[in-house]
Amino acid sequence: QDAKEIGERIRGAVGEIYFAPKGDKDVLAISVGGVVFEHELDFEDMYRFAEEGMAEAPDEAGLRLSHVTN
Repeated sequence: QDAKEIGERIRGAVGEIYFAPKGDKDVLAISVGGVVFEHELDFEDMYRFAEEGMAEAPDEAGLRLSHVTN
């Protein structure tokens, strides 16, 4: 639950940023992923697990959450 709240706060903060590189306001979109692991992993493995989990997670109003156990 904490991860979801943090993700929502980050998404909300980014959504409030005024971004107009060509004079017209554009919408910023971000992907935020996190990994919690029980056993030591190489960065490449953590990143792969996070990417796979995010690809499979349902999109809830622009926020995807995934849980992976190693």
